[in-house]
Amino acid sequence: MLIFLATAVAAVGIATLVGTLSFGKRTERHVSAMLDRLRDSGALNNETAINDLRAELHECLARLDWLSTGLTVLPEASGPSLASGYEADRAANLSSPDPWGVD
Repeated sequence: MLIFLATAVAAVGIATLVGTLSFGKRTERHVSAMLDRLRDSGALNNETAINDLRAELHECLARLDWLSTGLTVLPEASGPSLASGYEADRAANLSSPDPWGVD
């Protein structure tokens, strides 16, 4: 009886060990496959985002080139400016007896 009991306990132990090892390998394969899918989809998402950003950059550079085509020559300061006209008008108004224009 003792030999039968020892054999049964050993058989259950071996079965448990085999089951644990096969479950571990199966879990490892599943986890590995899941991580590969995530890595592949993450790389695809990153590549898509990079391509979108590059397209937006090229579009913005094209707009900048279009806007800056006429701005290569700086305006010269030889003509009268608006500020000097405003200041002259203000000085004329302050020299009048009533600066508010009410007589």
